[in-house]
Amino acid sequence: MIKGFWVLRILTSLSLCSVEVSDEKISIFDTGLGMDSTSIEKWGKMGASLHRAYKTQAIGGKPPYLKPAFGMFGYGGFIASMHLGRRTEVSSKTKDGKKVYMLRLERDALVSGSVSGSKPTWRTYGGLRDPTNDELELSPGKSFTKVEIFEPKMRSTDIKRLKCKLKDIYFPYIQCDDLSKKGRTIMPIEFLVNGEDLAEITGGEMAITNLTSCNGPEFVLQICFKLNHDNATMTSSQGTRSSNEANARLRCVYLPVKEGKESIESVIEALKESGYNYTEDFGSFRRVSCRRLGRLLPDARWAWLPFMDFRQRRSDRSQVFFKRSCMRVKCFIETDAGFSPTPSKTDFAHQNPFTIALRNLGSKQSLEKDSGVEIDIRRDGKSLNLTQLDKQYQLWVREMHEKYDEEVDSGIDEPVLVVNPSSKKELHISSDVVRIHKAFRRKGKTWKSGQKIKILKGACAGFHNNNVYATLEYILLEGFQGDAGG
Repeated sequence: MIKGFWVLRILTSLSLCSVEVSDEKISIFDTGLGMDSTSIEKWGKMGASLHRAYKTQAIGGKPPYLKPAFGMFGYGGFIASMHLGRRTEVSSKTKDGKKVYMLRLERDALVSGSVSGSKPTWRTYGGLRDPTNDELELSPGKSFTKVEIFEPKMRSTDIKRLKCKLKDIYFPYIQCDDLSKKGRTIMPIEFLVNGEDLAEITGGEMAITNLTSCNGPEFVLQICFKLNHDNATMTSSQGTRSSNEANARLRCVYLPVKEGKESIESVIEALKESGYNYTEDFGSFRRVSCRRLGRLLPDARWAWLPFMDFRQRRSDRSQVFFKRSCMRVKCFIETDAGFSPTPSKTDFAHQNPFTIALRNLGSKQSLEKDSGVEIDIRRDGKSLNLTQLDKQYQLWVREMHEKYDEEVDSGIDEPVLVVNPSSKKELHISSDVVRIHKAFRRKGKTWKSGQKIKILKGACAGFHNNNVYATLEYILLEGFQGDAGG
């Protein structure tokens, strides 16, 4: 049911978007450009977006690609209404208009038309009226759009989950660090749900992930995709609307181990508490999320991109802990209008060459000439080939691991396992399995076999009276990683 809210037509001039939910109706009010009689008629038609002419202006520019118009995509007014309620009333006024144009949509008309076998059409009623004092007070720019959905399926008890979902979907519009020249977080729009500003809540995957990440340097790539000459000519000859260029920014953040617990597990727990129906765990967590023109595409949620995928790497001992660290990375992808969406606007078009090139980024397939797409990868303004990309990504992951992971169990080398050790009492251990390491890292400090150490008196059993100087021979760890006592 949340899908219905994607109909919001938020434009760059928008300063307010307010959603009010009760058991009787859902009211959505925004201070965008408004609609005249022609525009409001198209509001209820599938595929009748008024902003397609601006698509070329939305290719390129600065991430997270919020310009020129967020309203160039929409789920369709009547589709949203069918998801959310029985009937809908739309009211809209432009800056220069004196009257409010109205449109009423009846859900039962479509259902009855489909059952009878006739062509399904919406029964719509239009009209004109004067703006109310409340509407004028909420819209200082003299333009607005109000959508009222009656007899909603959604209950007001779902408000917490709704707030989190909306903040995820429109996050760059609610709070953004990229648009300020001074590096400050700004709020491009004021987004209210039942009077609460979504910028003030901490729910939703994006907000929770930001709070849980290590706050260290991110691994950021700027990528330009261009159709090669043959592919561009073929696409043009087929009469498609596809662009010959698309741009994306990939932002990888590191979610470290904190006091022995994976941050991703904390993220999943927080999302479940917010009402998300999550079945993922640390191993199955989707580590890639995608946006188009600032809006989340909920079905474009992928396990990995090839250059991130540790499973493609050799399984030698030196890679054991690197692979575990790779699983602590979350990648956020922001794309411009060069990427084509599915009709439902919830995913990238699967067979689009730019979608295929993005999903194969880092694989041998992305280098093949017959892929039809030329890829320019840049980091900090410098061009990278795939070998350089792989090397720099591995280096970044290792740096994040060494600096930010607070692992309770962090043997550096491959352990020797001893089952049912005979000296449990002397070694003060209780587990049936002991791992023996010669190198160990804990909270940024490294301990190695042969290292001279000083054991302070009273630090452990057997050292009550004096400090003891010794040579470290082995490090013994109890249990398996992930065990309750491991």
